Amino acid sequence: MTKREKKVYSYMVALSRLYGVVEWRQFIKVFNKYNVPKITKKEILDTPAYWKRRETYCALYSDMLVSTMLGEEVTDVVLDMAEGKKYYNPTEEEIIALSKPDNYYEKSKAHLALYNEMRKILKKSFNIDTVEDRLKGISVILGLMISGEVSHQEIFDFLGENGIDFKQKIIKLLMNAWNNTRKWANRGFTPNEMVAIEEKSKRENKTVNNTLEKQCSDLNNKFAVQYYKLWYKLIYWINCKYKIVPPFPVPVYGEKVNEQPFIAIREKLWENPKYITEFLNSSVAKDLSDTEKQTLEDWSKKFIKGKFLIHKHLKEYSVFQPFEKELDSKKLYGVYGLTNSIKDMLSDKKMPLLVEAVLLPFKGKIVHDSFIAPYSISFGGGAKENFVQFYKEANDKHGIITSLD
Repeated sequence: MTKREKKVYSYMVALSRLYGVVEWRQFIKVFNKYNVPKITKKEILDTPAYWKRRETYCALYSDMLVSTMLGEEVTDVVLDMAEGKKYYNPTEEEIIALSKPDNYYEKSKAHLALYNEMRKILKKSFNIDTVEDRLKGISVILGLMISGEVSHQEIFDFLGENGIDFKQKIIKLLMNAWNNTRKWANRGFTPNEMVAIEEKSKRENKTVNNTLEKQCSDLNNKFAVQYYKLWYKLIYWINCKYKIVPPFPVPVYGEKVNEQPFIAIREKLWENPKYITEFLNSSVAKDLSDTEKQTLEDWSKKFIKGKFLIHKHLKEYSVFQPFEKELDSKKLYGVYGLTNSIKDMLSDKKMPLLVEAVLLPFKGKIVHDSFIAPYSISFGGGAKENFVQFYKEANDKHGIITSLD
């Protein structure tokens, strides 16, 4: 193997040991974080050296990398238990250690306390000169068994066969180490870390829910509920069909939603507005009202995507002007917010502001598709004077357009 191939393979060994089952997108993300030149999935799958390598530690598949250290039958179990969880991202030092799984054992305080107690037990039955080697071997296999979701009974049997008799102290130390071991079912997180993540999520959800409760007192929220009901259903259906990003839970307005997948899906949507027509022809759309179906049809035909200059915020809406040749720059659009005003959304930005956005017709108004991307550009006095003139000319010609119907 070349030097490059050896480096890539060492990461394969390390990350298969850490995760048990790892999708290529995560492998590529971790590898490219610490290495140049960057790697692609094509390079991995087109390199014979990886496929011919003896599967001592891992096996390659077109869509994932799988550890073979506990047998491939573990794969389905791990996939089911890990579904929907995010990946732990290891440090470079952790990767180096994991790339030598025959010598890898975890060294948290909980593990060191367990090893110390096992050492005391082993010293009573074995030659003092062989205890450390025996302890290391037990620790390496024990860590692998815990990571791979081997049953408690199998672990108890393994330790018993290796001279570790079970007393209350050992059981307590073992459970503590268990909760501090990086688990395949948790995509590399320890059980204790997962508890902390869940508690943080609950706190964040409580904050979000409090915010949503406040929003629900605002009559304008009905407007947002109607919008997001359609938007979430459309985006989720597109991803189910075209698999643009990994699967995610069905989004529900009023609950916390990870916006990152939506950004990638909406990019594809506005490049392919035919997706909306396909959605309308699907069985999922049969429960939509005629008004909702008409709204979606309008989105597919009347959306305006591009760069806009936001001139100012007025009481009801913010004034957008197209800022590229492909769009009619002689028009001004009054764009309404969804859950709150665009002014509040961009409260830390000074006007005029250059943004990228998609404008849509909705309920007789013009809205954005829930994402506005500001550019970090500041304008000098000369540019601002020109913008004032652009605004005046467009306003004199068309006024401020507040509907795309």
